[in-house]
Amino acid sequence: MFLLVNLATLLLVTIALAIPPGIAMTRLRRVPGLALSLMLTAIATFVCYFWADSAIDLKLWWLGADPAGFTFEEQLRTVAPKHRQIAQDLITARLGIGWGLSAIFAVVFLATPYVFAAFAAVRLVRSKRAKARLSGDPAA
Repeated sequence: MFLLVNLATLLLVTIALAIPPGIAMTRLRRVPGLALSLMLTAIATFVCYFWADSAIDLKLWWLGADPAGFTFEEQLRTVAPKHRQIAQDLITARLGIGWGLSAIFAVVFLATPYVFAAFAAVRLVRSKRAKARLSGDPAA
């Protein structure tokens, strides 16, 4: 069951990474394409972070943890002894800032530079191919 949750997470991240190059390769003009790519990448990033938090809840539910418990012992009292360490690691992974603030930081510091880099890379490849075609290079 954990494998399905991890595969869904991997699929969401792959989609989020594929959006900017995919939009950059379309025939949209630069500014509308960039704006659309930024918007879709931000939405995909928020979905990824929300899913990551929900996946931890889902895994803890499958293990039988009690989310209403205040301490580790209260949360882990209904977990089988062989799964106690896994559940404790999942509970510890949820500590810190929430998924919303993490997603905002990811959009600002990771997704936005990635979108600009993807658009710049596609633009560079297109300009190189156009120059090669103009020079008569048969490989272009």
